Amino acid sequence: MVTTPIYYVNDKPHIGHVYTSTVADIYARYKRLQNMDVFFLTGTDEHGLKVEQSAEKRQIPAQALADENSLVFQEVMKSNEISFDDFTKLDIRVGTITAAEKVKKADKLLKLTVDTGIDTRTVVSGIAENYNAEDVVGQKVSILLNLAPRKIRGVESQGMILMAENEEGDLAFVSPTKDIETGNTIR
Repeated sequence: MVTTPIYYVNDKPHIGHVYTSTVADIYARYKRLQNMDVFFLTGTDEHGLKVEQSAEKRQIPAQALADENSLVFQEVMKSNEISFDDFTKLDIRVGTITAAEKVKKADKLLKLTVDTGIDTRTVVSGIAENYNAEDVVGQKVSILLNLAPRKIRGVESQGMILMAENEEGDLAFVSPTKDIETGNTIR
């Protein structure tokens, strides 16, 4: 089973909800491609204290707020669906981390140098709370190559490392279970 967090509906969805759902969906598809039986689950928590507190602020019943925002979450997630054609545009490859260092003045970020089998890239990844820089060198990873570059804390990131996350927030690399060469395509 692959699941997203169960989102609180105390407010409208934001980019973090979409990002998390997208990464979980990519991971589920990746596991299906490995012929694994995968059940992908997402949903909303309509009964939490946060919902009740937000409803009190707006002076409406908690159920009315939950119903209103739950519908918005459903619409956002539907609009976030990608077609098979869109998915095939993603260039995800096996890469190997060849160097890593902490990003200055950032608790969560590591600057990774990744051999993609095609080229060598710099990727900034929010994994420093789970991994030490010296421990990830040599790690095989799944890297999204055709993501537009973005500056993060002054460092240009040229891709994205795919990670799985459990309910406690622990991260794990999405990597091949067999010895697959760097540069091979993940489908």
